[in-house]
Amino acid sequence: MNQITNNYHEENQYGFLRFNFFEDAYYFLLEKIRSQKVQQLPGNCIELFGIAYCIKTNTVPFALINKLNIPFEWVEKELMERLSGVPQNPGNAWHMWEQYLRPKLISGKFHFTWSERMYFQLEKIVSILKENLYSRRAIISLWDPRVDLGNAIEVPSTIMAQFYFHNNSLNAIFYSRSSNSLLFLPADIYLYAGIQNWIAHQIGLDAGNLSHVIGILYADVQELNVLDKVQS
Repeated sequence: MNQITNNYHEENQYGFLRFNFFEDAYYFLLEKIRSQKVQQLPGNCIELFGIAYCIKTNTVPFALINKLNIPFEWVEKELMERLSGVPQNPGNAWHMWEQYLRPKLISGKFHFTWSERMYFQLEKIVSILKENLYSRRAIISLWDPRVDLGNAIEVPSTIMAQFYFHNNSLNAIFYSRSSNSLLFLPADIYLYAGIQNWIAHQIGLDAGNLSHVIGILYADVQELNVLDKVQS
């Protein structure tokens, strides 16, 4: 069983559980999920509502990505497409993980992609921060209420990100309406960190803390055995 190597504590100023590394946060969250009573929720899931944690060290969780058999080539290509500044749908990254993504393709396209919703925002965020490092408006929005509050089959899980200057570094907060703890959370953190690092580089800063707020963190009941293996 993996042991959490640092004691977490709740910072009164932020209200986030703080960890040195993402792996520590991940194993803590898995323990929280495993301690929940299995309920007959839609999709037969175990859910946690309202999770907020902060990673002090912006590092890529390579070990977890490998342990979960997430193709690293996919997350790397996906990051490049998100940062390309060009709207791509479906792009090429999905080919590296077709068994999970193919059912979501309709007429050769996804209902949405990050690059479609984010491409025109990246340079604006960089410009805002170059003009005023202390701006509170450096926000990327992925949620489109005109579409996502309707009958869309797929909507973004990550809905926004905010970037802010503090302690001489660029810090970031990402907000997810929901997150699958087993398949996607480590990959999401890799992608979040990549976006944060890219923006920080554009304005000549180091990346600082990466915070993540999750509305609903869940695991399918049939995934519990896999969670045991991840923690072993």
